[in-house]
Amino acid sequence: MNGENEGQDEEQTNAPPSVFGEGVTFAENWRESLEDDVKGSPTLGKFKSLNDMARSYINAEKMIGHDTIPIPKEDSPKEVFDRIYTSLGKPESAEGYELNTLEISGFDAKSDDVKTFSEFAHGLNLNKEQAQALVKFDHERYQSALNSVTAEQQQKNEEQAHQLKAEWGMAFDHHLDTSLKAQETLGVRKLIEELGLGNHPEVQKTFFNVAKQLGEDKMVGDPSRRMTVQDARDKIAGIKQNNKYWTGDKHDPEHLRLVREMEKYMAIANVEPVLTL
Repeated sequence: MNGENEGQDEEQTNAPPSVFGEGVTFAENWRESLEDDVKGSPTLGKFKSLNDMARSYINAEKMIGHDTIPIPKEDSPKEVFDRIYTSLGKPESAEGYELNTLEISGFDAKSDDVKTFSEFAHGLNLNKEQAQALVKFDHERYQSALNSVTAEQQQKNEEQAHQLKAEWGMAFDHHLDTSLKAQETLGVRKLIEELGLGNHPEVQKTFFNVAKQLGEDKMVGDPSRRMTVQDARDKIAGIKQNNKYWTGDKHDPEHLRLVREMEKYMAIANVEPVLTL
């Protein structure tokens, strides 16, 4: 009997340690029962219970057949990063972006700008969607800035036109037309428009004077339609120096003529006449 008991005690002593503690929780030394080439793996240290191990195994099986992207280290070779960027959608070459510029006005897919941007995007390891999004963003930003400049230029043009109308008065249409014809004759009208100087008062006045020197100011009709505000003021000053305007009676033809001219010139100068008929 004693021999049998000793044999049983020896078997219990040589038995591997229990894997489990309480319930399905692993015992602290549960890896001791594993083979030497397995139990030393750090990966096993994260499992505290049988549930943890089962869940990990299930998740691993789900990933079978799916493409996975390894996380590179800082000192990983360039080839490793290239494979990752390619798997994320980076084309093999800059020409592979095939940017859709048709939906963006003002962009030509064959232009040097698009080629330069494609090379830049490829250097940044962008995928096709990212490159396309940047092209669209840059265009919208540019368009917004352009619209702002256009609005400012429009306001400036209106202010300059108002200034010129105030100076030229009723002669505005005639003088402007004469100035534009001079610009066309000299072949500079398109350039002036491109430079945004089409409504600049000094530019228009300069070419109006050029037209007069060239003998192109041959418009016919009421002279007052070609008279500037300053011209009218000069006429008013001259009439005021004529005693007939102040002392003549209403039956005097000279006095009546001066009063009528004063009314006409004051209308051009936008002032109220001193005397009326």
